[in-house]
Formats: sequence, structure tokens, C-alpha cells
Amino acid sequence: MYGREQRVLLRHYLERGLSKAEVARELGVSRRTVDHWLATGQFDRELDKAVVQYASRPAVACKIDAFRPIIDTRLAEFPKLTTTRLFDEIRAVGYEGGYTQVKEYVREVRPAPAPTPLCASRRRQATKRKSTLPSFACHGASATRCWSCWAIRG
Repeated sequence: MYGREQRVLLRHYLERGLSKAEVARELGVSRRTVDHWLATGQFDRELDKAVVQYASRPAVACKIDAFRPIIDTRLAEFPKLTTTRLFDEIRAVGYEGGYTQVKEYVREVRPAPAPTPLCASRRRQATKRKSTLPSFACHGASATRCWSCWAIRG
């Protein structure tokens, strides 16, 4: 947003008879900006204390919109279905969009579950510190422990 000083200078330069290009050069803005200010009458308005309010953008139709019901039904039947598989299935039906739109929509519909630690009971033990002397002071008597948990699936 441009301040009162620039609007006053704009009016001053125009009253002196400068061209739009010269006014733009003097103010350090684009010539199109000067055209916009003149077309909308912004140099006549008091904009110093007005709060800027932007309107929300209208929703834009995406290529995936027509295929959302298919993705929803497939995920309802098979919740662990991969996004790549869903992409291939809707591609076969006629989807012409990209993989990223499918990936983002699947993330909205099926958020990733929160990771659960494998060994929650050992979490408290893993954060405790045990102070030992350096190995050269104990002649190699110090040791370290590993508190990590491993789940073996078979």
C-alpha cells in the first residue's frame, strides 16, 4: 500500500504536466501502477487510516473433483489402498490430472495415523542419564547402553 506522500507527489507531478511514464519513474513504480491509480481515483481517496480487507478467492474447479466419489468409495472399502493404486484406477476411468492432486486429496481424506512408540514402557528409562567416568580414567571399564527397541515381525 502506498502512503499519502506518494499520492500527493502523484497529484503534484500531474499538475506540473509530467507524463505518466515520467511520474512512474519519479515515484519508482510501474507505469501500469500509475495508470491504475488514475483509473481508480486512488490519489483522491484517503487511504492512510483505512484497513486493507481482501476478499476471499472463489473456489476453482480441479480436475480431480469429478473423481472424488470414486476415491472415497475405494478408501471406504480398502482403507490401506495406496495412492499410486488409486491414481492408476482413476486414470483408467478417464482422469487426466496429475498425481499430486490425488496425493493431496488422499492426505485430506485419510490423514496419517500418529506414530506410536514400540516400547512406551522403556521411554522413561531411555531418558535417564548415567554418568560414567571417561574410558581412559577407568582403564576401559566404562560402557554404553542402547535403549532402542526392535520389533521383529515374522
